[in-house]
Amino acid sequence: MFGSTVLEVAIGLTFCYASVALIVSTLQEALASLLRLRARTLLGGVKTMLNDPNYDGLARALYTHALVNPHDDGTAADERALKFKPSYIEPKMFAIAMLDTIQSIPGNWDQLGRDIDAVGDQQVRRALQSIYQQAGGDLARLQAGIAGWFDTAMERVSGAYKRKALMVSLALSLLLAILFNIDSIHLFRTLWQQPALAAQFSVEALEKGGVNALMT
Repeated sequence: MFGSTVLEVAIGLTFCYASVALIVSTLQEALASLLRLRARTLLGGVKTMLNDPNYDGLARALYTHALVNPHDDGTAADERALKFKPSYIEPKMFAIAMLDTIQSIPGNWDQLGRDIDAVGDQQVRRALQSIYQQAGGDLARLQAGIAGWFDTAMERVSGAYKRKALMVSLALSLLLAILFNIDSIHLFRTLWQQPALAAQFSVEALEKGGVNALMT
């Protein structure tokens, strides 16, 4: 088609490995969904953020709150009893739920400050005190500050999840390479020695949009 064996072989190799990449991506997403990896990673991140590794303090209180976990019944005493674990928490909803959990008298700014001073964990208490002081009596600013704190913590969680996903992808790629005996040198030689096959791969890749050809 292109009159260049080198170009057609390159397109053929690209098409083959893009196909494998699509298979790996699909398997990874299916595995993540089956094992609820995002939900478990999020819960672990919230527990770390709130220094509640045993899930018996603020993390449990927040995961029983309807704004954070609306699909659960709010009665779970531990992680295993959770009927549903969210895969995503809206930062603004997290902030509102946090204040709702901490405060004893809704709408009372001074009492809210005292409630924050009574938070058990020292690190969480200091973080909330700092955000509270910077808010200067503005509830919206306080909520925005807590939401920003949550966003920062979740960025670290997201980074950890991406590293785990990368390791899973590498493992799946290696497994597929072994199972299907994917040999780059052999594949290159086959396409080089059979120009008609390389040309056919090129046509399929361009006519069907490369990787999208696998979906047809």
